[in-house]
Amino acid sequence: MALRDIEAFLAQEVGQAQFDSSGTFSLDEGRSLDKLAQFQAERPGLWLVKLLQAAVACGARELRVSQFVHDTRVTFEPQRPLDWPGWRRGEPSADAATRHLQLAMQTGSTLAGARLELRSGRLRWPVERGAARLPWEANPHHPIEVVRRWDFQLSLPATLRRSRLLVDEALLLQELGRYAPLAIRLDRRLLNDPVINKPPGLRLGVYVPPLLSRPKPAIPYTAVERLVISGEPSSQLLGLMDHSARRPRSLELNGHSDRILGNHLFLQQWSGPKWLTDKNWRERMRGRDPGYRFFDSRIERDDGQFEIWSDYNRGLRAVLVQGYLSLDINRGRTGRMYLVKDGLLMKPKMLHADLGGVLVIWSAPQVHTDLSQLQVIEDEAYQEVWRSVRGHLIEAATSVLETIKLWGLSSMDQADHRDRATRVRSHLLAELRQV
Repeated sequence: MALRDIEAFLAQEVGQAQFDSSGTFSLDEGRSLDKLAQFQAERPGLWLVKLLQAAVACGARELRVSQFVHDTRVTFEPQRPLDWPGWRRGEPSADAATRHLQLAMQTGSTLAGARLELRSGRLRWPVERGAARLPWEANPHHPIEVVRRWDFQLSLPATLRRSRLLVDEALLLQELGRYAPLAIRLDRRLLNDPVINKPPGLRLGVYVPPLLSRPKPAIPYTAVERLVISGEPSSQLLGLMDHSARRPRSLELNGHSDRILGNHLFLQQWSGPKWLTDKNWRERMRGRDPGYRFFDSRIERDDGQFEIWSDYNRGLRAVLVQGYLSLDINRGRTGRMYLVKDGLLMKPKMLHADLGGVLVIWSAPQVHTDLSQLQVIEDEAYQEVWRSVRGHLIEAATSVLETIKLWGLSSMDQADHRDRATRVRSHLLAELRQV
């Protein structure tokens, strides 16, 4: 299949200087597809996570993946039309969902020994290497299904390699889709379940065989955690465990503080709509949930941390948020910022040494990525996100200092909270003055 528009399509997706040291794209469309194939080979399942992003961006509530020995089927139902006419003309779409689907087909078409087919209703498209031009225009109300079939090969080693590939693809989807605002179901199992005792979901969906001893759920104590609620569409948010189940010593709702005298964390902040100060704020917050309402978690053991819930595998509520921030829940590690683009977790941005222990998880569908699809380009779109995150971090650190000043120091831990908040706030204010 001729792919005359492949270079423009890839250039729009990744910006300048992502392929060649010369800073330009080759006019050889085969070489460009080889780049996609290289990333697919390095991270098995890239085509799957692009389908996840397509499903999230078009507002689907669920992504269903069924794996068999000879084929893999992926299905989702768009809640808004994709840019089928533009794709039929062979144009690189400006619509996020269509662009992700185009790249999924491009990437999947490079898999050796496999055949890819895109389905919409009764329409079928056996996708060849490239997939730049759609042969038909789909009904916007029909579900989308992508089928990957392996060529028949009577070889035990080949069968074992493909079986291992299925495992690797499922693990990548599980790892990078843990904050997706829809239900990811792999063979009917909810894939984006959290493991509660890790900094909120840094390692999610870890399977614990039922016959083993029951582990105890826990979550690290922290000086402050700030959760930002937004009225944006679900597709632009991320799914997270409902942290309102935690009992902080002090609770702050849009700047209104109350002393709770709990022992799960020092200060919890919720920022967002005005209704967060209402008495029924928890119920209103839970009014919108991801494509799954509860987490049914299998929890890893985390000895030495405070035990919050008395049982394992408890159904925990899920909520949609703009982002989560903490000054020290990531303690002992370099500060990290994880951006989530259309439900997909990007590679972390390592923060300055003064921000050690800081953890940021933030939904940012507007950022751009390189051809790997997993690395954020630090352009103006990224800087805009960082400015917003930095403001929230400064407010969180300031609130910790003001709370300690108001109630006084009562432990060495609080002295550590004060010192860490002072360091974080000073660094970020100095950075702000340099801008």
